[in-house]
Amino acid sequence: MTKRKRRETKAKPTEHQPQDQRHEHQKKQKQLEKEEQHSRRCRLPACKSYIAADKRPMRSVSTSTHTLSQMKRIFTRDGFICVRQLVPTSAVTKARNFVLDALRHDGFVDPASRDTISSNNNNDSVTVTSPNLLRRRDIAFSPAVAGATMHLNIVELIAVLLEDTSTNNDDSNNAMVSQFPPPNPDFPAVSQVPHAWLRAVGHGQSTGPHVDRVYLGAGSQNVLTVWMPLTRVDIARGALCVAPTSHTGSAFARLRDEYGSVPAGKDGTVSGWVTEFPHCIASKYGIKVSGGLDDDDSNDDESICESGYECGVKNEEDLENISENNYEEDSTEHDNSEIRWVTRNFELGDVVIFGLDLLHLTLNNTTDKWRISCETRWQPTGDPYPPFFHSANPSNV
Repeated sequence: MTKRKRRETKAKPTEHQPQDQRHEHQKKQKQLEKEEQHSRRCRLPACKSYIAADKRPMRSVSTSTHTLSQMKRIFTRDGFICVRQLVPTSAVTKARNFVLDALRHDGFVDPASRDTISSNNNNDSVTVTSPNLLRRRDIAFSPAVAGATMHLNIVELIAVLLEDTSTNNDDSNNAMVSQFPPPNPDFPAVSQVPHAWLRAVGHGQSTGPHVDRVYLGAGSQNVLTVWMPLTRVDIARGALCVAPTSHTGSAFARLRDEYGSVPAGKDGTVSGWVTEFPHCIASKYGIKVSGGLDDDDSNDDESICESGYECGVKNEEDLENISENNYEEDSTEHDNSEIRWVTRNFELGDVVIFGLDLLHLTLNNTTDKWRISCETRWQPTGDPYPPFFHSANPSNV
């Protein structure tokens, strides 16, 4: 008997169970088997999953359509805010070119192209050797890169989002950490966590579903993440994907209590995912899926991945044909009783900001180009940093 068969036999309900309970168990087993079959069929080696198609992609705002106060209300409600062109394109272009020059110098970029992965690092056609930019503080905090990731427009919005959240309790341990970068003198109430998560994500790579609390929750409870693409990042290149309202939605309470309360690794590269298969979150935590598999789905011979993008948008045109003007008043898309993954095509200057409890992931990069992005974390000045920053050499994070 195979290992799979032994697992099924062990899980089989006894005859002493009530008939309705046995029926419910069999129904759940059927769903789990269908999800597992889908995972095996999926053509993406790194993602190994699908994300259910949604009616609309990630909504966004801009400083020309929304005030900072409106952005804060949207952020509080949805758990994230996507702001188009928050940072000048020229600043992001300068940062991108600096990173690509460094990658090219180290042999990670094809010399004849701008950002194509070097063939020397793509011999297996599935994954590539990582440049490990997480440890390159010399790049992440260079004037060229910091000019984009620490731009005054970002700090100003962070200050609004974090307004009235400080504990006003200056943590003396913070003095042990390098004071670079110091608080911006124009917005002294907010400080950047002394690390930047600079990444070059290659073909076949993705990040599974997780919340930042499992990595950063031991410090300030008001940490905000700013995700910024330094290259144009569309669906195929591995865009950020989020689950709106998962930070407070009642349907996610069990996930937050069981998964979100257990600390994981330090930098998001070793452990801490909810699961390797995003579509299994629903059955694992009893959450309804928007547009996902159901028991009546009879298309067992075709992978759902084959019918569209793996991110939750069936037609890329949907990303370009949505109105943002009534975003704040639009309540039709805010059902916090289900998982609803959303994403969009990101341009230079776009940012996404979210807190510790928002469920998110990055999609599989199916292109031959690097997806370069940087995450910075911000918190009220004086709030404690996560404990692993309390050292003389935070670059070891």
